[in-house]
Amino acid sequence: MIPEDELSKPMYFNFAPMVDFLFLIVAVFAIALAMKTSLFDGDISLVKTKAKAGYSQDDKAIVNVSVSPQGSYQWITDYNQYPLENPEALSSELLKQKQAGILPDQNDQITVLVHIDKTAPWEPIAKLLIEMRKEGYPIHPVYEAENP
Repeated sequence: MIPEDELSKPMYFNFAPMVDFLFLIVAVFAIALAMKTSLFDGDISLVKTKAKAGYSQDDKAIVNVSVSPQGSYQWITDYNQYPLENPEALSSELLKQKQAGILPDQNDQITVLVHIDKTAPWEPIAKLLIEMRKEGYPIHPVYEAENP
């Protein structure tokens, strides 16, 4: 009475649930990435300045950091440029200078001006911005016009 094709089990695998699951996983990671970006990159403003190292205004300490075309970091002072291994090295150097009394104790009183080369890769820039934002320092990427 029952046809044989209905009695035999199907010989294929249903991929629809697996595709749905992978789509949900991708969606969760995309939302997590968007949340991280909105937490750390929400309040970065671009400033144009003619001042070099040591420039300060409004009783705030100014720290100048540069990102080279190779993605390396340098702390720029009035007299010299000091290479930094990574953004964490900058955080520890800022902490040392706060403990020595050179910089104010409150992080919001220290402004970090980031001089970014236009050919610098994005990854080192993002690492620096995220580390400084995580530590609570106001960050301002600096635009410097090219000399004709």
